Amino acid sequence: MTNFVVLALFLVLLPAFRACKDCSSLENNDDVPQGNGPLADLYTGDGFQNVPFGIPITYVSASFAPTIRSVRVPQDYQLILYDQVGNMGSYIVISGRDVPSLEEYYFAARMRSLRFGPSTETTLQHPQIFGEQSYAGERHFLPFGVTDLPELTFFRSLKVPIGMKVTLTTVIGPKSVRSYDFTSDTSEMPFSDPVKSVSVTINLSVEF
Repeated sequence: MTNFVVLALFLVLLPAFRACKDCSSLENNDDVPQGNGPLADLYTGDGFQNVPFGIPITYVSASFAPTIRSVRVPQDYQLILYDQVGNMGSYIVISGRDVPSLEEYYFAARMRSLRFGPSTETTLQHPQIFGEQSYAGERHFLPFGVTDLPELTFFRSLKVPIGMKVTLTTVIGPKSVRSYDFTSDTSEMPFSDPVKSVSVTINLSVEF
């Protein structure tokens, strides 16, 4: 009899479990402060899927951060995502645009904290890396700081904003790696090896 009751209870709750298959713990985590002005919308699914979680200006807590997959940032505002708590570590800056997947920045499942507020006049531009020569093929924006790629990847061209330095670490054998520094655009990579990690820093040799 007991087993029958347990089975019946499971069948009653099964639809709820299925409904929450793609949900996150957003609603059960941080108490979102109230504020004036636009919100940045964060989603737990690629392509803005699932219920959006609105972030007001000055909001910095993000215990739910690793669940976020896509974001919408209103015009004249920026959302900064970090891969360490306390707004530290490698980061990306999304200014006034919608990003259907954080994979575009190699940042899906990496975020651990965030900051949302008005855009500054000197918003940093991310380097862009491409799968084909002459800036064609699949494109990714590169985060500031160090990024270990989820898998070895071949790239063929790179755009580097003025004042930035991009270091690509490639695998050239079972136990060997080689690093290449870029401080300007290159329409054809000087190597044919797969890339394992990327570092984006300020180019200290440039005077502004």
